Amino acid sequence: LPTGGGYGWYIARLKATIDAAYEESGGEKVLVIGHSAGGWLARAAMANGVWNESEGVKTADRVRCLTTVGAIHRPPVDLNSCATKGALAFTDREYPGAFLKEDGISYVTVGGDAVVGINSK
Repeated sequence: LPTGGGYGWYIARLKATIDAAYEESGGEKVLVIGHSAGGWLARAAMANGVWNESEGVKTADRVRCLTTVGAIHRPPVDLNSCATKGALAFTDREYPGAFLKEDGISYVTVGGDAVVGINSK
């Protein structure tokens, strides 16, 4: 799990925000939406399905669905060129794809490399 100074703060803050949303909703599971790096970092935060080990809370107890928008999910072929310094490769290797689907968490990814419109409108 990317927990160092580069990403650890993000994962800790995301988990705290999800916990707060869960509590404020009266115990409703949370829909997480991550844009760009926030998409794969949310996957990293969801990790192996253990949300809070000391309290026995599973990720599926807190998260209903992860939706990512414009997020990268696979590292580049040349890992030396990856801006995440291996964190994305670790996440993809340890928690690939819809890793927690069998636990009841849904995954939706929206992405693309171009937007095509009609110039006359």
